[in-house]
Amino acid sequence: LIELRDKGVVKHVGITDLQLENLRWVIDRVPPGTIDTVLNFCHFCLNDDALVDYLDYFEEKGIGVINASPFSMGLLTQRGAPDWHPASTPLKELCKKAMQYCLGKKYPIEKLAIQYAISNPRITTTLFSTARPSAVLKNIEWANEPLDEELLGEVKKILQPMHRDTWSNS
Repeated sequence: LIELRDKGVVKHVGITDLQLENLRWVIDRVPPGTIDTVLNFCHFCLNDDALVDYLDYFEEKGIGVINASPFSMGLLTQRGAPDWHPASTPLKELCKKAMQYCLGKKYPIEKLAIQYAISNPRITTTLFSTARPSAVLKNIEWANEPLDEELLGEVKKILQPMHRDTWSNS
């Protein structure tokens, strides 16, 4: 990739991993300027904000940050996480409780999740996935609405017992 970048075939080189420490491990072992961007997922969302602990490091290295999976791979949705989701049962249960709380407030947890995930100006962009074009439009609509800070605080209290609980990827 570096050769392709040097030839102008690609403009930027990025790496991705769930574990933030793995991103740092790679960056610490390559020449400065090798890595332009990192993509990390499930670490700047309602149930886990560990990405913020690495923002100073990435900025010092001149690396752009892409946040992905603001719904924590389905945990923060009305549908819930898929059966294969590697999160612990207690985390899944708390996320479901938070979702139900949001429903009671007539505020979809997906809306709060999107709004929170884009709230940190130090994170360059946030990626989400969906199979439905209507969901893309809905997420854009929600992103342009103000974040309900009071509801955010209430949901974070619900999720606090499992805050930053994570899993390994294979």
